[in-house]
Amino acid sequence: MLRQGTIKGLDLVDFNYPQHLAGLDVDGVKQALADAGLRTGAICMRYPKEFQAGAMTHPDPAMRARAIALTKEGCAWAERLGAKELVVPPPLVLSGHAASLTPY
Repeated sequence: MLRQGTIKGLDLVDFNYPQHLAGLDVDGVKQALADAGLRTGAICMRYPKEFQAGAMTHPDPAMRARAIALTKEGCAWAERLGAKELVVPPPLVLSGHAASLTPY
């Protein structure tokens, strides 16, 4: 983050959750942001590979519940870091028997 703080015009940093924040301490991340002169813009949900068949739309109710729990964790990080947005990707589109990501 310190290097990002040297980029003229860069004020906000978006984090992928859980990849960028798992195992980190909120106060440590806040301090690193402050040291770099940056703020959190958004927390972007990036569901792990186990959700390849969908997160909120997964066919297994237990997996959907895990996706909801993970999303709530992302919300908590967004709130604690002062992010104005939580970005949740669109659901997967099923074509035939294989799931494929919808192009953005």
